[in-house]
Amino acid sequence: MLDRRPEDEGLLDALDELQIGSIVFSPLEQGLLSSRYLDGIPEGSRAASDSPFLNSDAVTEDLVGRLRA
Repeated sequence: MLDRRPEDEGLLDALDELQIGSIVFSPLEQGLLSSRYLDGIPEGSRAASDSPFLNSDAVTEDLVGRLRA
């Protein structure tokens, strides 16, 4: 929902053509698609740590607005 690269880069078309599936690594986008980050970055969360997958800089006002919508 947040990262449209698989569609933009033709991955979904290739999967369809080859009749194979794909496994989503992080179906809830590192917790962003839950309500966890709607009111700030909780202590002990992935974004509050040194995670290579999600950091506090990624949780912007724009992103939170998109999540709320």
